[in-house]
Amino acid sequence: MDAETGKALPSNEIIRQLMIKLIEEKRLNEFLRKENSELWRQIPEERRVYPGKSRKD
Repeated sequence: MDAETGKALPSNEIIRQLMIKLIEEKRLNEFLRKENSELWRQIPEERRVYPGKSRKD
């Protein structure tokens, strides 16, 4: 919906806005994956807990 008029946007504009949002979310996802990966490498191997592995502490 158009914020000023309250009318529905044309479908091509809706698609455009959704594509912009999708690109933004993909960039954020990539950033968070990279950041998480760097943090993961800082954890000593003996302290890492993988899926299906118990901590035993």
